[in-house]
Amino acid sequence: MIENADVKLEFLPPYSPDYNPIEYSFSVLKKHLKSHDYLSNIDEGDDIEFANAIIAAAGNAVTAEISRNQFRHCGFRL
Repeated sequence: MIENADVKLEFLPPYSPDYNPIEYSFSVLKKHLKSHDYLSNIDEGDDIEFANAIIAAAGNAVTAEISRNQFRHCGFRL
């Protein structure tokens, strides 16, 4: 299926956060959550509302340009 989509798989070394772009995305997301008021209006224990707030924040925080830069920083050529 992946071969038909002309996609090249890149495997990461065993747990190596310096080469894993998602670690940088988590950092950007945490900063964004702290600097914006996404979580203050959520009722404690409302997991669905919490998940929706995190998804909305991630969409606003981690842009395509930020993602490209994170991959380049980790050594991937795009």
